Amino acid sequence: MAAAQFGQGLTPYSLEPALWSVIFWLLLRWVRVRDDRLLLVLGVVGGITAQTQLAVLALGIAVVAAVALAGPRELLRRPAFLAGRHSRS
Repeated sequence: MAAAQFGQGLTPYSLEPALWSVIFWLLLRWVRVRDDRLLLVLGVVGGITAQTQLAVLALGIAVVAAVALAGPRELLRRPAFLAGRHSRS
């Protein structure tokens, strides 16, 4: 019985707050330093987070809408930001 209790603490949903924090940190870090590698890592972390729950897609839509309205609009024109769009076949 005690061995079965070890798996209860680590579920995909328990990692979600940490992954969302990494997404916000990468986005804010990109705004500060404008390093496109951060956008690529942001895409990878977003994809991993989408594997656990699709609510991160709502975050992505909200971020794109906020950037389109308030800026920095340069984010939407970066090739690294659009890299994931071209990888599907």
